[in-house]
Amino acid sequence: MKRLFLILASLFFIVVAGYSQKSNVNAAKSKASSLENPDFNTAKQLIEEALVNEETKGSANTWFVAGYVYETSSDAEFTKIKQGLGGDMVLAGEDALKAYDYYLKAYELDQLPNEKGKIKPKFSKKIQLSFLKFYREDIFYYYGAEKYNKHEWLDAMKAFEKHTQILDIPFMSTVKDLPLKDTLYYEKKFLTAQSAWGGNQFADAVRVFTELKDKGYQENRVYQSICEIYKNDLKDTVNYFNTLLEGNKKLPHEFYYIGGIINHYIKIGQPQKAIEYLDLAIKDNPTDAQLYNVYGTILEEEKDFDGAMKYIDKALELDSNKSEFWNNKGRLIYNKAFMLEQESFDLTGKELALKEKEFVDLYQQSIPYFQKAIELNPDDYESLKTLKSLYYRLYSQFHLNQYQELYNQLSN
Repeated sequence: MKRLFLILASLFFIVVAGYSQKSNVNAAKSKASSLENPDFNTAKQLIEEALVNEETKGSANTWFVAGYVYETSSDAEFTKIKQGLGGDMVLAGEDALKAYDYYLKAYELDQLPNEKGKIKPKFSKKIQLSFLKFYREDIFYYYGAEKYNKHEWLDAMKAFEKHTQILDIPFMSTVKDLPLKDTLYYEKKFLTAQSAWGGNQFADAVRVFTELKDKGYQENRVYQSICEIYKNDLKDTVNYFNTLLEGNKKLPHEFYYIGGIINHYIKIGQPQKAIEYLDLAIKDNPTDAQLYNVYGTILEEEKDFDGAMKYIDKALELDSNKSEFWNNKGRLIYNKAFMLEQESFDLTGKELALKEKEFVDLYQQSIPYFQKAIELNPDDYESLKTLKSLYYRLYSQFHLNQYQELYNQLSN
């Protein structure tokens, strides 16, 4: 008799425990939905217990009520913010994010067949409407923006991504008047990628940036961002170069890509391939002074000084306000003079005097170009350094005393 009593008591405890958790679900909903005095803290505590209890955690209703509790709490906080009554954006956002996750689980369980093998969803329409509201009210966006501004990158990424994912959830496709993927949608995708990048989630950043290709939103920034991640963060030279090629094909007028391609070929010792791309680029952008400048620099490396001068002159003709171009012009003349000076080492007498006059004249000819470069950019250290060296050599080595004062000025 005593044994039977213990068994009955045990069964009674199990029934009461299950009943208690089901009551908690109902109580949580009641406390959250109270019009006069909602108690969200208690509602959250009750529903969280039900979510881990064996008797209630497998019920779609439990997860739906959990979503409802957190959505209602978020709404109350968000309303305060919109009405200027205070409110905590972080709390509103975090509650909405929890509601999102709980509703997804509720929808999943709601699609399971009942004891008769039939699927009769009870909550699907309500969940769709809640998700539609989350999207239209931009709750995840506002929360994400707050986290973004604080450089809390991973929280920002999660919020922005959940916002945009709403339109891609399969069950949302049947919603009437579902918003279109407009510019604001793609702006939030862009912010998702930037947040991932800021949080060192480089693979996620590349994934989301890649999803933005061919969407007509900030294409140049999208392609350049992918390039920079591959180049600087992932050290993936293959994908970096392939993205440069893709970006150049998509945006042929942007120097970033053609410049990167050219630099790649120069770096790996293939100047002719670099020149091939420069020829294509100049054909497409005949007034781009920078292209001629780069072309001249490559020819200079190949010791074709006359060809280099031709292209640098063209760059200056198209844009005379670039310090770099003036510096390059001066350097070409300076280097030609230096080569002639080296040729003079084995000469003597009249031949030496003639050669010396030739290269000294060239040194002097280079000076105005370095002076112009410094005029345009006073911080041009290379031009300053070269000019100082020129002044010193011309007055100390070749006894052209008019350059002494100029040297002294630079030295001071």
